[in-house]
Amino acid sequence: DPETFNKAKYEAIDGFLSSIPPGLVLDVGSNAGRYSELAVNRGNRVVAIDTDELTLQELYLNARTARLPILPLKMDIMWPTGSHGLGLSRPPATDRLKADTTLWLAVLHHLTGTQLFSYEAVARMIDAYTREVAIVEFIPKDDIHIREWPRVAESWWDVDHFIEAMRPYFGSVEVRPSIPDPRLMLCFKRTANSSSSKTSPNAEGEELISGGRSGEDGEVLNL
Repeated sequence: DPETFNKAKYEAIDGFLSSIPPGLVLDVGSNAGRYSELAVNRGNRVVAIDTDELTLQELYLNARTARLPILPLKMDIMWPTGSHGLGLSRPPATDRLKADTTLWLAVLHHLTGTQLFSYEAVARMIDAYTREVAIVEFIPKDDIHIREWPRVAESWWDVDHFIEAMRPYFGSVEVRPSIPDPRLMLCFKRTANSSSSKTSPNAEGEELISGGRSGEDGEVLNL
């Protein structure tokens, strides 16, 4: 049931957004902006990034009509615009678009499965665009929509390896179920001991990850 599917995923994301102070949200792979609008409903301003002009045009028209604080931009998130202009006076996209919270919904499996980026490369980009919180949808290899993809047969395609790639940049992660099962929604947060520069994991986090634990539903793991 598409309505049930969307409602369940919507509620999972809203659960994370409701626990985060409002600010600037970067919605990566925004499509027509369903979750951009959800972020606005939680008091945020949104920059919506996608590579599809038609969906961005739809989002622009809807946001303008409803007077929503959403700025749609066309850009490949893995190939950001660098410094440019006279004397490189314009800062790079990673500086101009850095947001308090970033959304990476139905994005990670495309970046790693079809565009062939590593988890480590994606984690570096998530870090580059995120000030405080990154919400990432993880799609396991046994998901019906990707299980025939050649790359998902690799031994590293699991949530623990992705969390390991994110650990240098974020201090904790909360894991919640997404829809359809077995998809997961991950909420990574900076802590006092984490920053956008690489830090050494603490002993507790090392035990949690090396032990192969991705956490029970809703459990917050210190990285």
